[in-house]
Amino acid sequence: MATIDNEELTDCHGDEDEPDEMDTTDVLVDGTDALGRRVKAKRWNIPSNVLQSLEQAFETDKHPTMDARKQMAAEMNVTLRQVQVWFQNKRRPVKPTTTECSRDSGLNPGVNPNPNPDISG
Repeated sequence: MATIDNEELTDCHGDEDEPDEMDTTDVLVDGTDALGRRVKAKRWNIPSNVLQSLEQAFETDKHPTMDARKQMAAEMNVTLRQVQVWFQNKRRPVKPTTTECSRDSGLNPGVNPNPNPDISG
């Protein structure tokens, strides 16, 4: 089994006191870091007053125009993208889980409908 000297580790990783050549923690305007990798946006916690306004707007029109979304975004002090995504998510139907599907249909794909094959029915 080969051993590695501490000096070799230092040479591989560089001196800890030296600053990194490129700081990749800064997010650029286009949503990427300094190396061009996409950076996941932080989750948006919708204030209750904004949520109430969005819900009312959704009752009136499930597919607002771009101009209507721009106006909502300006009035609510949020981005146009936040309004757009909220409407997209609100329109998306809720899919039942697999256990609900199998319970509703009476079939469970992983279970043998005749657990005792010796008995014919």
